[in-house]
Amino acid sequence: MFTSRDVLAALAASLAAALLSACGSTAEPAPGGLTYSANPGIYTVGTAITPNTPTSNGGAVTLYTVSPALPSGLALNAATGVVTGNPTTPTSRAVHIVTGWNGAGSTSVALTLGVPGFGFTGRMTIGRQSPATALLADGNVLVASGFGNLPGSSELFDPDTGRFTATGSVITPRYNAPATLLLDGRVLIAGGERIPGDPTASAELYDPATGFFSATGSMVVARQGHVAVLLANGKVLVLGGLKYMDMLDRMKSAELYDPATGTFSATGDMTVPRTMPTATLLLDGRVLVVGSDLTPTATADLYDPATGTFAATGSMTSRRYEFAATLLRSGKVLIAGGGEGKGTAAELYDPVTGRFSVTGSMATEHPEPSAILLPSGKVLVAGGYVMDPRAFLTSAEIYDPATGTFTASGSMTSGRRGTFTTLLRSGAVLVVGGVSANGGSDSAELYFE
Repeated sequence: MFTSRDVLAALAASLAAALLSACGSTAEPAPGGLTYSANPGIYTVGTAITPNTPTSNGGAVTLYTVSPALPSGLALNAATGVVTGNPTTPTSRAVHIVTGWNGAGSTSVALTLGVPGFGFTGRMTIGRQSPATALLADGNVLVASGFGNLPGSSELFDPDTGRFTATGSVITPRYNAPATLLLDGRVLIAGGERIPGDPTASAELYDPATGFFSATGSMVVARQGHVAVLLANGKVLVLGGLKYMDMLDRMKSAELYDPATGTFSATGDMTVPRTMPTATLLLDGRVLVVGSDLTPTATADLYDPATGTFAATGSMTSRRYEFAATLLRSGKVLIAGGGEGKGTAAELYDPVTGRFSVTGSMATEHPEPSAILLPSGKVLVAGGYVMDPRAFLTSAEIYDPATGTFTASGSMTSGRRGTFTTLLRSGAVLVVGGVSANGGSDSAELYFE
């Protein structure tokens, strides 16, 4: 930001020009056409930037000002307008208005600067492994329950303050239970495990207006390792998983939750049993269901809400499990990461042809990563684990649909695996909880594109 001294200098220059004009002297023209050598300027934390130099035409600039302030570690030279420094903190891309002044007037340019990467934002009140998370209508993020978290506390992340605050506790402590934001702003949390190997059929609703959970109808069958997706009609499709305590008792069945009645009802069965598959709502309203844990498969199904039935579609190019699926803007679905030795491989599903095809590979294996579509249309794939030696990954990569390639994108501040990312209204990504070296992670960080 410019100082009061800068403002006084600009006013003095303007007054001098006015006096010259009043005396009949020829005043220097106002500056114009301000540009910068790098716009946008995208920088790296801890690396000194190449000086970003302005040019302009018309009269010479005698003072430069900027608003809002530049990213931490960067500075604008008020006399020359050159931006220099060493970024210290990741920040999202933002527009900074740089104005060049002289006594006759001014010229401005919108300078876009960004420092991509991960930065620590705060800690939850407790470590949470496999919690239920949901972005609420007010922009806050609900983080509920999680393994080892009795009696089932929940908290809210406020992006404006970067802090977590307690909210109502779940009625039934659970983990491995998906959270689904309903059209009316409430959040459905259904099923999951109360303790390892003990699935529940119970379900409950979180109401942001009151900050409390209340019971709703139970599922047709107890499930853990299942997935849920909000359909275009406002109902929630719940499918797959394990029932009872038999870890091999995978399910083909699916059911629908109707918020209007608060009840679950059976719908069609999948073509094969699936545990911890991915379920992706396609642009045409159908749901793509891919893969399975425990007994990996390359098969995929499509659920049609109009008929309530599943039908087989093309299979992946190879079997995999513990992968991530992300809907791209094109309508295709990116499949990335996973086990079965396919940790670096990625492929695309095309709903038009019903087929999978190979796309670029990642630099690092990412079994059980988290993946999310960024505002740019690219995909962030982060975290995961390696078995030998046992470790949780901090690495992350960006997939660019335009080129079909992955590039490294810095590292998280903490290694973790599982689904732990939420896209905030600001365009930043909240990374919270997940499985870490200490069990459930209590740390949170933000990724800026």
